[in-house]
Amino acid sequence: MVYFYCPDEAKLPIVDYVAAMAIFSPQLESYTWGCQELEKHIVDVQSNMEAYEEAVMDTSPPIFQDYLTSDDDNRERLEQLLKIIKTHSRLSTKADWYKWRHQIITDLQTSADEHLKKLENDNAILTELEESVAAVLPAAREEYALLEAELAKELESVAKLKECDQEVLAGLMVEITDQNAAIEGYKSDIAEANARLSRAQAKLEEVEAERTSTLDAISAARAHCDAHKGVTRNEVFRLKGQFEALADMHKWQILRIIPEKVELQYDTYLKVTVGCDQLEPTPGAVDVAYLDGPPKCDQKPLSLFGQLRIDSAYDSLKAVSASSFTLHNVVRALGDRWTSISLLHVELNLLKIRFPLELSTIDGGLGLSVQAMVLLRAVNTKVFVTFKFTRDVISSWPSRLSVVEYDVKRIYGTVEVGPALQVIKDRFSEATLSKNHGILMDACSNIRHAYTP
Repeated sequence: MVYFYCPDEAKLPIVDYVAAMAIFSPQLESYTWGCQELEKHIVDVQSNMEAYEEAVMDTSPPIFQDYLTSDDDNRERLEQLLKIIKTHSRLSTKADWYKWRHQIITDLQTSADEHLKKLENDNAILTELEESVAAVLPAAREEYALLEAELAKELESVAKLKECDQEVLAGLMVEITDQNAAIEGYKSDIAEANARLSRAQAKLEEVEAERTSTLDAISAARAHCDAHKGVTRNEVFRLKGQFEALADMHKWQILRIIPEKVELQYDTYLKVTVGCDQLEPTPGAVDVAYLDGPPKCDQKPLSLFGQLRIDSAYDSLKAVSASSFTLHNVVRALGDRWTSISLLHVELNLLKIRFPLELSTIDGGLGLSVQAMVLLRAVNTKVFVTFKFTRDVISSWPSRLSVVEYDVKRIYGTVEVGPALQVIKDRFSEATLSKNHGILMDACSNIRHAYTP
């Protein structure tokens, strides 16, 4: 509320009072309303403070409540306890801050080390570049100086040309153009002459090659003539006899030779046809067949040998690579395999003379399982002796005698088969590459003798 003092108040007219009331009454109302609002706000704040105090009393830690309700002695103890708690909290916070700061420093140190390594690498690269530039820079500067000098000379020449007579210069330019055209014509003539020279040189090389081949053919013909000079008819028949003897010894004979194929005969019953391209064997183009069917020696119980020879022949050719597929290698592969089969065939022929046999195939038709029946009359027993000749054994017979599998099975009787197995083992251990004829028959015969009292 604002009060105004006027010493001459009694002398003021009513109009001035009315005017003053019109001015100060709204202000008085505003002050009154503001005071009322402030009183209400003070009351609300006091009530809120009381509520907050009650809430604080309800939710304050027990130690604070004890402090407020305790006497002076206990309050001193609680104050010391609170100071200890405060110190512990401050130190714990400080320790956490130190850990955080140490972690940040560690991370920054790692990053700094990485950047330092990168800077060192960059420094090494810059050093190399600086050294390379230092090595090249003198030469570049010299070249730059030479170019500058040459440029100065060229500019001087251009200035002199500008100062000379332009008509004479134009005439010289025309002459230079004509000379350039003439030079281009000469270049085309030279290129054409070089092309003709290249063709002539190529033709000369072809003629030289033909000449060389002709001279080689003449030399070969002369050598052939020299080799056949003085050859008599008796010499021809002698060489023919030697050739036939070698063919009979190795069991190979030539039936037909043409550029497309070569036909050979092995022994008296097998025919081998090798497909060729200008007498060069084609890999895989080999056909093996019997001339008139399997031989009579392949009758039962050895009838499986008929198909075994064919299958083994194709199997042996798989070992001949395409790069070494020559007629010599084909004949050698087939001859080695069939020779091994023939030797095994002889052994089984001897075995079947004294013991009944039964044959079956193994290893996909490339091996044989031979079962021989042996009667031990002295002990009234019958056993089956089984020999297994795998593909590897047949392909290298008799060099792989040591890996032949054998077994003895009793059909009836009471004797043990252990001695029989030992007899077979002893006979096989005695065999060598030169002394193995009749080994299968000897093994079965020795079994019979082993059980004879």
